[in-house]
Amino acid sequence: MSQNIQRVHRQLTDAERKVYQERLEQIEIDKPELLRQGRDLRAAHDALVEKVVQELADAKEASGMSLSALEEQTGIDRSRLSRFFTSGSNPTLLTLNRIARALGKEIVVTLK
Repeated sequence: MSQNIQRVHRQLTDAERKVYQERLEQIEIDKPELLRQGRDLRAAHDALVEKVVQELADAKEASGMSLSALEEQTGIDRSRLSRFFTSGSNPTLLTLNRIARALGKEIVVTLK
């Protein structure tokens, strides 16, 4: 089922052009701060994931569970589990939770 969409192009009025230009200028002014905030958020995210992965690695070590056993418990293949524990991958919350549950742990998030 396809629809024909017709786009209408028109010239901006002087007032619209002025607003458009002002918004572009404001974006350029805000851009460095937004990029800095993005880098800060990424760094905080990476640090949090690294902490959770380390805690899961410690729990795995303490339990003595092999990658094969963890694979069986989680359904995540061994090579992916190995990368998870060694290479600083960027796992999803679902993956973190699957591994935590297999290790008898629970991920708890607290907002302050």
